[in-house]
Amino acid sequence: MDKTFEYRIYPSAGQEALLQKTFGCCRWVYNKVLAARRDEYARTGKSRHINSYITQIPAWKKTDAPWLSEVDSMALQQSLRDLDRAYRNFFRAPGKTGFPKFRSKRAGRKSYRTNRVEIIDARHVKLPKLGIVRARVSRPIEGRVLSATVKQVPSGKYYVTICCTDIPAVDAPTPTVEFLGIDAGIRDIATCSTGERLPNPRNLQRSERKLAREQRRLSRKQKGSANRAKQRVKVARAYEKVANRRKDALHKFTTHAVGESQNIAVEDLNVKGMQRNRRLAKAVGDAAMSELARQLEYKCAWSGRGFVRVDRFYPSSKTCSACGYVHRGLTLAERAWDCPACGMHHDRDLNAAVNIAREGKRILEGTAGHAGTAADAANACGKGVRPAQPPVGGRSSMKQESPGFSRGECQGTQTEESSMADTIIDFEDAKIRAHDHIVRGTAADGQLRAFAITGRETVQAASDHHHTSNVVTAALGRLMMAAQMIGAMSKVDDELVTLSVRGDGPVGGLTVTANNRGQVKGFANHPNVWLPLREDGHLDVGRSLAPGTLSVVHDIPGMDPYSSTVGLVTGEIGDDLTYYFAVSEQIPTTLGVGVLVDTDFSVRQAGGFLIQAMPGCYDYVLEDLESNMRGVKSVTDMLESGMGPSDMLDHLLRGMDYQELSVMPAEFHCGCDRSSAARCVMALGEHEMRDMIAKGEPADVHCHFCGANYIFAPEELEEMLG
Repeated sequence: MDKTFEYRIYPSAGQEALLQKTFGCCRWVYNKVLAARRDEYARTGKSRHINSYITQIPAWKKTDAPWLSEVDSMALQQSLRDLDRAYRNFFRAPGKTGFPKFRSKRAGRKSYRTNRVEIIDARHVKLPKLGIVRARVSRPIEGRVLSATVKQVPSGKYYVTICCTDIPAVDAPTPTVEFLGIDAGIRDIATCSTGERLPNPRNLQRSERKLAREQRRLSRKQKGSANRAKQRVKVARAYEKVANRRKDALHKFTTHAVGESQNIAVEDLNVKGMQRNRRLAKAVGDAAMSELARQLEYKCAWSGRGFVRVDRFYPSSKTCSACGYVHRGLTLAERAWDCPACGMHHDRDLNAAVNIAREGKRILEGTAGHAGTAADAANACGKGVRPAQPPVGGRSSMKQESPGFSRGECQGTQTEESSMADTIIDFEDAKIRAHDHIVRGTAADGQLRAFAITGRETVQAASDHHHTSNVVTAALGRLMMAAQMIGAMSKVDDELVTLSVRGDGPVGGLTVTANNRGQVKGFANHPNVWLPLREDGHLDVGRSLAPGTLSVVHDIPGMDPYSSTVGLVTGEIGDDLTYYFAVSEQIPTTLGVGVLVDTDFSVRQAGGFLIQAMPGCYDYVLEDLESNMRGVKSVTDMLESGMGPSDMLDHLLRGMDYQELSVMPAEFHCGCDRSSAARCVMALGEHEMRDMIAKGEPADVHCHFCGANYIFAPEELEEMLG
């Protein structure tokens, strides 16, 4: 689990000056690279990877900007990574996210990120370049520190926010409510299906006179004067006080609601649309409806509670919670009404909360999550690639032919011997194809190599080991099958391929390891994450992970591991790995993976494909492949129609002389045992083991990949020491 810890810091005059200089240097490199990338794209239509600019920072320190050496170097690098993230967000959703803007030194909020921070004691923290800074450490940090953000808010106060991971799960209290529905509103910020309410304190309305007075005083100050700067701080502190009161009330309510409830449902309100109403905009903003839902969502994830958003068009207020009658004529002004069908008297908000709870329970327990591959990633050819939609009536996944025999008529007329061979059942081959397996083939006279996998049993085994939610099952399953296909490429028996996703989403990260024998293992940092479905009814795998990074590590015995890292494009795994091959390996590749989770949270279908160009591949071959991929949909659709891995490759590589070369089994396999766990215990050292023996404490070794626990009693520890 990930958490952030925020502490106020009190820098000295010299430290404050250095902080302001760091803010300015981060702004300078951000604007410099933004201008360079914009000009480069205008000239060439391309943009270099952000790492090529990060490597130029040492040269700038020697030439253009020697003052960059005075500040934290990590802050400068993180500033450019923030720019790169802004670029990716724009190209990911150009209609929703604006193009990155130049930063102004007159911005009200200033910040920078670093990765080196240390809590000295309850009153001091240590930051790079600043040294030891006075602080108010209200509570100790937990887990492992990932990064730290130092910021100055408009009121002039300084804070450090420390992001930590690997935090143990919260021991949430035993819930008293199975399913809680919450109706957000203006009169009452929240109305619960249990009858509890959070009245709106109307913090902004209560402070409007004071805010107006301070704003008038600011308007009368001379621009550029010290008095105007002081008054601007007073205005900022007045607004800060209003925001703090609102935040305090919401935190108290949401913490209580999550602690008392096993599952929570809220209405997915269009708050931005509501704020376009000039009569309601101020009241809607003061009620903080979006912040209420946001806090409930991440606190449910922390505590392992269920969370669901009910569609905004669901008539929660107009539906009678007793008989189901829909009162179409109910107006917004009517705060109470009697059901014409059954006569039940309803409080509008309480009735809506009860209906939201009921609808949320139906969604969470009765909807199948469909997780196919995402669309529109760019391959190395610069063209969009989508997973395939099969024709109806594909062949069965059970093949009664030996691997290596030609398929179709692409090899010309078959001889009598080969025809006889096709009628012979290879029982070993049939046994392999009856379960999860990987098919390897080639096309276009060896210019393309192809792999396809079916992995329902493998993904189900991983889900059973780690007790994953539906969205985590889909994410972990996709990554495992991709690792199996990449591992199948290797010709070195002991080579291991590790795929690691580190994201800012609620799942936190995924790690999987595969060999070239079809065996894979993996785990998720947070296996019990529940997210509402996307608008298309699919599991929101991208939101559960992105933004973040994808790392691919090849570990060959006797050689240093080879590692490469790229940013997540969508978080949908297939698109991200296609991007990895294009950017890092510079190999034209199309990859699709999909997992279909049924209504009972079992794995209904799982599979994928990987098609890759070999060195010297002609452009017309890539164009034919792109033509075959154009217009196709998802891997799970192909599997649902009865296709197996061989059928998928037949379909995707149609007209390209596809030949199947081999088939191998695929499975979830950890390989840990008591002897390997004993070696881990021995790695603790004799001193630590002697201490455990003296205290009578056993050694407990937990395997992240399969969830197995190996316990060594003090007597066994004594035997191990000899």
